[in-house]
Amino acid sequence: LTDGQSYDQDVFHQPKVSAKFFNSKTTFEIAVSFTEKQVKESFNSATELNSFLSMISTTVQNALTVSIDALIERTINNLIGCTLAKGIGSGTAGAITIDLKKSSPIAVNLLKLYNDSVPTAQAVKKANALSDFHFLRFAVATINQYQARLTKISELFNIEGTKKFTPLANQILLVHADFKSSAEVIVDADMQNKEITQLTSNADVVPYWQGTGKDYAFGSTSKVNVKTSTGETIAADGIVAVLA
Repeated sequence: LTDGQSYDQDVFHQPKVSAKFFNSKTTFEIAVSFTEKQVKESFNSATELNSFLSMISTTVQNALTVSIDALIERTINNLIGCTLAKGIGSGTAGAITIDLKKSSPIAVNLLKLYNDSVPTAQAVKKANALSDFHFLRFAVATINQYQARLTKISELFNIEGTKKFTPLANQILLVHADFKSSAEVIVDADMQNKEITQLTSNADVVPYWQGTGKDYAFGSTSKVNVKTSTGETIAADGIVAVLA
């Protein structure tokens, strides 16, 4: 310090804070119609009235379950669409093209990463990727690596570019059923220490992201075709896992 120099210790450091608010909301409307005969006959006895009310309750509960499941699926599909648009998509809002020759920490193109890591002669095509032992083992290893990476704070893994980290216990890993089945049968069954090559135990299996198609073909069940909450229209298939 210099003799006679004034030092200002009260310096204001403005905090930089960001917050996301989910303000919109809606309700489920479940329309149910009954005939006049059904209503009148329900008052013949306490038993018949109870059966009538149980029918209403069951009908509404079943419809609510289906609606909530559909909401969950739409949320996941929106996540996929936004991630692809920000990660490996190109173009303007409403006209996004997914570039299959790209990969990023946000949207990970497993097939590209694998083919880049092996000689050209050993490259795998999309059509036979789920039956290739080496690709499946590489894909499982990469997914497990990303689960570990998400536990440390980083701004690489979210589309807002904010610093985040997620402990393993709080991570959500959704795996396509075809991919998980192939990994278990082709890779795990052929390994002496199969626990080394397995997906982590907290993985949830889904048979499709958006729909079955007419034949449950992988091209249909691994596909999404959505208009995202940010306005992009995304159509892409070959999606094997979602990590969040």
